[in-house]
Amino acid sequence: MRRIALALATILSLAFTSTALYAEDVLLAQELLTKLGYTPGPVDGSYGGKTEQALIKFYAAQNKKFDGELSANEIKDLESSLSASIAARPKLKKSRHRQHAKYSKHIATPFRDLKVSEDFTLIDDFDSFMGFHEKYIKGQLPDDKGIFNYRERQGYDFDFCVEDFISTTSKKANPSKGVQNVTAYCGNMISQRFLNNPERGLEHYRKIILGWLDNGIVQNPNAFSKNIPNKLMSEWPYAISSNVPNILSHYAIYHRLYSFDQFTHQSILRMGEAFYAQWDYYPELIKSGDHNRKLCNLKSQTKVVRGSNDHCGSFSFRMATGGIYFGLEFNSQIAFDTGIRHLEIMLATFNKDAVYAAQAHRGICAVGYMKQFPPHFELIHYAFSKAYGIDFINTKNINGVTPAEAYTKLWKIAHDPLETVVKYWNGFDQMNCSSNGKNQREIVAQLKKDPSSYQDIWNGFSYGDFLLSSPILAKQEIPEEWKSLDKTKVRQGQGVSQTIAGGDWVGINPYLLQLALGNFEDERREYDEELKKKVEKAKEIQAKAFDEELKKKVEKAKEIQAKAFRALIYVDDFIFDDKNNSYQLKRHNEISRITQIDFSLSINTNDEKLFNGDVAYETSENNFKTTWIDFKVEGNNEVSQNIKIAFQIEEGSFSNFAEPFSKSKKECGVFEDMADDSFIIPLKTNNISELELFDCYTTVLQKNLNEDDFDILRDRIDTAISLMKSLEATNEYFEKQ
Repeated sequence: MRRIALALATILSLAFTSTALYAEDVLLAQELLTKLGYTPGPVDGSYGGKTEQALIKFYAAQNKKFDGELSANEIKDLESSLSASIAARPKLKKSRHRQHAKYSKHIATPFRDLKVSEDFTLIDDFDSFMGFHEKYIKGQLPDDKGIFNYRERQGYDFDFCVEDFISTTSKKANPSKGVQNVTAYCGNMISQRFLNNPERGLEHYRKIILGWLDNGIVQNPNAFSKNIPNKLMSEWPYAISSNVPNILSHYAIYHRLYSFDQFTHQSILRMGEAFYAQWDYYPELIKSGDHNRKLCNLKSQTKVVRGSNDHCGSFSFRMATGGIYFGLEFNSQIAFDTGIRHLEIMLATFNKDAVYAAQAHRGICAVGYMKQFPPHFELIHYAFSKAYGIDFINTKNINGVTPAEAYTKLWKIAHDPLETVVKYWNGFDQMNCSSNGKNQREIVAQLKKDPSSYQDIWNGFSYGDFLLSSPILAKQEIPEEWKSLDKTKVRQGQGVSQTIAGGDWVGINPYLLQLALGNFEDERREYDEELKKKVEKAKEIQAKAFDEELKKKVEKAKEIQAKAFRALIYVDDFIFDDKNNSYQLKRHNEISRITQIDFSLSINTNDEKLFNGDVAYETSENNFKTTWIDFKVEGNNEVSQNIKIAFQIEEGSFSNFAEPFSKSKKECGVFEDMADDSFIIPLKTNNISELELFDCYTTVLQKNLNEDDFDILRDRIDTAISLMKSLEATNEYFEKQ
């Protein structure tokens, strides 16, 4: 009886296993049949008449007969057929590009002869590359910080961003804006989500690409456009030409992370290749009006753009980068050639003066628009250098200038914009780029009177962004600025996060790509070693606080670090707090009279308190005019508080201060965590970099101010500190020292 029972159990076990496997086979067969275009009914693992008929039709199409039994052989036949179907690339005809065709001979480059290789890949060691994400970026940009927070405060609802990308025509994330603006700014937010947490943030990219596969728009946007109202054509073609290359560039670099099955991956490659081959921007844009029919004049040195069209505008950067990256990674010559066509247009827009003439006419907005091109130069340089050994950034265009020279020119324009805003301006004021409400003529008059006020036209332009989004260009062209910013930002994993959410390279960071090539290795090693030494020293101080010999070393270190404060502030010295490992002021002078206070308090999610307002006060030595004061407290307990004062001296109040202060910023870098690029006084800090930066400021100011003016500056700083100590709202934080 026992033998019979065991035999029966074995039979039942085998029957159950066979049934389970059969259901899985049916489910897989149904999925494969559906992808092949047959209709097996619901994909549910249940074998029925519709599934059987689909199999009969599948074999009949191959002049074969289905034997009525679904087994591993049928699964293998279905998989082979689908693989062959997907792998077979359709014969795509290259679309016409009117802008390129008109100037084809004039703008020709040797890049047209480049061929893609089957063996090439953009990232050799993908695991190591993702390790850079983990080390330098991951976790640094939650939604309540950076550009995600900024766009959210502007009114962009992220819940609709992915849907807007997929549909290509909706703008639910912000119905009051155009499609191109909504998707561009949603791209900022998607980018930040990804780079803050690649594994979780990738879901947005996956949904977008799968949505495009389902709706069929990207395969042939020109066919889809027949159903779009002409009034939308002033913005939709631009949006398509920007968003699709951005997302597919991301896929070219990170496709291993997407983890799509081979069938889906091959479908994406066919979709992308079809887009780059067939998309024709021109016939769609002109539906919005005849004024858009005029092409850009790529032979002109100043008046490149005619009317209001954008046939040679910034979308060509994205199409160039996207086509080149997609073509190289996936061995698509037709996509690569499309990228080269747009690259030739892009290069031709830089004239003999190395000015990006296509956007220089935009007046107040010129610098902001012109700064879009350096990251694309950087990305293309990475690809060309790795694939062909081409030094792209130092290759001359038809006007005899290199991308590197154009980069340097923009740096100069940003600091002395009169040449651009006067020479190329077409008379139109784009007031959305003015942070002070002044139009172009007012700004020109202001710049002639006060050239140092150039930052008033810096729409989206900052040192960190300009340097870190184009690290190879920065290191080659402005090495001192690069070295200064690199020293204070990159060594602790900071700074890279400043530029990761750019609208022109969604989710791609040029700095990380260069790390993948092994660039900046020596610098990173130096920074790591320096940081390691400081950490070890801090631990040593804490562990041996009562060691007399060590106390002497601490006092010596304190003396070295505090020399700037002794030179600039009327105090005996800073005292060193062993428990908190920080420096803090020992005492303050008194203030004679406060004449005006307008102070407010804000607290962010990190419990950092920021007092700011407009304060006027007097001292016995010097009479102050109205002065902006900020007072920042980090942390909310007695031990960990870091305290800073930031103040700006009004124009006319201390006329000799402006130029030396500007030199200090240029030579030393800037304190970027306080408003209005103010002069920062760290009253209590455990951040060595802040002490070093303040020391640098002191040295430069003392060198460029005469002795009397330097004494005046000391009075004013000391009075500002005393004022903060005297105010009811802030004095408690001094008591906690």
